[in-house]
Amino acid sequence: MLFSILLALLNGALIGTSRAINGQLSTRKGAFGASVWNHVVGFVFLTAVLLVLHTWPDASDVPLAAYVGGVFGALFVAVNSYVFPRLGAMNAAVLVISGQVLSAVAIDCVQQRSLPAPVRLAGVALVLLGLCLPRLTSQRGKKGDPALSERELIDDLLDDRTYHIEFNGHLTNHAKHAVVALAGLGVPARDIKAYYDDYAKLTSYGYGLEPPKPDRHTITEENWRRHLGQRTSFWSYCDFFDQRERELGLDEVLRRYVPELLPGWTGAFTHATIHLGWALDVGHRWMAIEGLAYMAFSYATCHPERALPSTGKDASPADSLLRLAAEWEERRDELAHWVAETLADTSPVDRGEIHPELLRSGLQFRIARTLSEGHPLFYDTPAWVEGSDDVWEPLYYAVTLLYLSQPADFVLLHLITSLHAMEQIALRLPEDVRRDAVRCFWIGLLGTVFSGGGFPRRAKLAALHELFAHAVDGGSKEEDWSTIVSRAVIEEEEHNPKLVHVLRRVWARSGRRAVFRVAAGQFTATPDLPPSFEEPPTA
Repeated sequence: MLFSILLALLNGALIGTSRAINGQLSTRKGAFGASVWNHVVGFVFLTAVLLVLHTWPDASDVPLAAYVGGVFGALFVAVNSYVFPRLGAMNAAVLVISGQVLSAVAIDCVQQRSLPAPVRLAGVALVLLGLCLPRLTSQRGKKGDPALSERELIDDLLDDRTYHIEFNGHLTNHAKHAVVALAGLGVPARDIKAYYDDYAKLTSYGYGLEPPKPDRHTITEENWRRHLGQRTSFWSYCDFFDQRERELGLDEVLRRYVPELLPGWTGAFTHATIHLGWALDVGHRWMAIEGLAYMAFSYATCHPERALPSTGKDASPADSLLRLAAEWEERRDELAHWVAETLADTSPVDRGEIHPELLRSGLQFRIARTLSEGHPLFYDTPAWVEGSDDVWEPLYYAVTLLYLSQPADFVLLHLITSLHAMEQIALRLPEDVRRDAVRCFWIGLLGTVFSGGGFPRRAKLAALHELFAHAVDGGSKEEDWSTIVSRAVIEEEEHNPKLVHVLRRVWARSGRRAVFRVAAGQFTATPDLPPSFEEPPTA
């Protein structure tokens, strides 16, 4: 009897382990794919066992209906594989076991044509209560500590794995970025949850989020570089970085892998970098894992290896913008022709250097193509890149001037939110690598601006610089910020609360420089999608 009890306990442990393994397999092969492979491997294993035992089951006297159990078994594995990565092992196990207990009671009632004895019903109730007790205790703890409840709800949203990182081909799932921004602006967690759910159903682009996509490859230490930018195996990259983080710790993972990922920081229109940097800012492990995976998945290099040593030009990023604006005015026809000629050449797509899905995007292709071709102006390293350690605030100032020169520009807004991400990433890297992060950001910024076929007028940049260089907000500006924040949190376009979240923080830490408050109120609109979106995605 004792042996049977121990065997049953062992079987339960094997079932729990099997569910977890199948859940990981489903993120790569899909729920039904995981079920297929589960049963194929099981069939091969049982066949081998029967051959060793020199026996084979006799099916001659078994009614046909008895084989329906095989269908239920396949569905059981498929459903388990689907829910385990989404609900977590504990939650999924509690629900599955509860369903098994209740169905067992129902089957006994049907077979015995009577209700089970009261003692047995009481036992079932105690089992169900025991299964649910940890959840009930957790909920009671949340009610007793509202702050804990708020934090846990935000963490749950950032830990959610229900949706793929992109939808409709290459459009980024911004939901978690919005969660971080809205939480930073003081929005209650329940309202953030409602926003998250609404966004999942219908984004500002008119499409809903999509479930996780099966992977084509298993990512390992040996092949992770080989699949950079191939957009095939996001969840396998997540598994890879998740495992490495468990082995090495997040700091060591960042130190080992981020330097090789930094050149691709503009991939996915900077959103992969935003995902990682903002996760590091709020200290959320799983979102950081996703960010690393997304940077690998969408990698498109800006070629920092082409950068030349500094020739001493420009004491600050603002000086660099003014110099480049003057270059554009002097060489407008030449530079505009270079951009147009570069973008007309799609041969890098044919050669596999740029993913074909980016052609469908239009914008992402323009940025990737401009950076793949490169222009000498991108690689003329300014003095400030290799100079003072205090480079971040001058960079924020310059990028914000750029945004104010074309207020509400959707593309330039991303340079502000991604700069915040790049700073958070760089702060967690060794000091000698931080300069590389700044260099990559500057090259990517220039490629992004050039890809639009123009550059802000020097006179406008100079006027803005003169207006804001020393402008500091005096007195109380909290009412102004309250208005800006109140507008941002009701915006359907999630880039606006992200803009306000970043610039309000920079405003506070910079000594209340007015330029950041003024720019924070310049909201953007969701751009119209190009006609290419009528074509099906290639990824």
